[in-house]
Amino acid sequence: MKKNENETKKASVKKTVKEAKKTSTRKTSTKESEKVNVKRTNLKLIIAICILAIVVIAVLWICLGVKDKTYKNDYYSFDYTQKWKLEENDKETVLIHNKSKGKITFTYKVLNTYLIDVRLKDIISDLIYDIEQQNKGYKLINKELDQETGNYKLLYEKNDEQCLINIIKKDNVIVFVYYNTQNKYFDITMDNLDSILDSLKIYSGEKINEKN
Repeated sequence: MKKNENETKKASVKKTVKEAKKTSTRKTSTKESEKVNVKRTNLKLIIAICILAIVVIAVLWICLGVKDKTYKNDYYSFDYTQKWKLEENDKETVLIHNKSKGKITFTYKVLNTYLIDVRLKDIISDLIYDIEQQNKGYKLINKELDQETGNYKLLYEKNDEQCLINIIKKDNVIVFVYYNTQNKYFDITMDNLDSILDSLKIYSGEKINEKN
């Protein structure tokens, strides 16, 4: 009987040890699994932070790369980006596009002070005549009057080039903005032109005289 009891106790002890080992193995496996999950979570977090950092750096680089510069003289000012190179002389200011080599040329005309209130449409024929005399060979394709501002847009064409001229009047100062480029680049850089025109400010002769 004692022998059987001892064997029974031994068997019971062995069973208990096996169960303890299994429990220990499960706990170890669970801990390892948790560690793996933590590592994966940390890795995903690191990757997300890296991606965010790259995006922020890219945005900052783009913003700094296209940061506006401002040109100003006694009669007008405008903003432009580093996509354009600026050149100027006594008669005109020229922006040259770095890629297309298209040009935006600013010139101005100061009228007699008694013409401050004259409407642009009343003198547009004379202005167009002067433009065409200075630009022989250009064919007028379209003439557009902005009913809200009273300003004009003239579109000319010559061979494989187009020239869009914006004529803008404020008081006794008229600014002419010539946009010359090859046909294939005309629409591509149009957004650049619109942004520059939106930033254009004209300082009238009357105001300049008052400052002096």
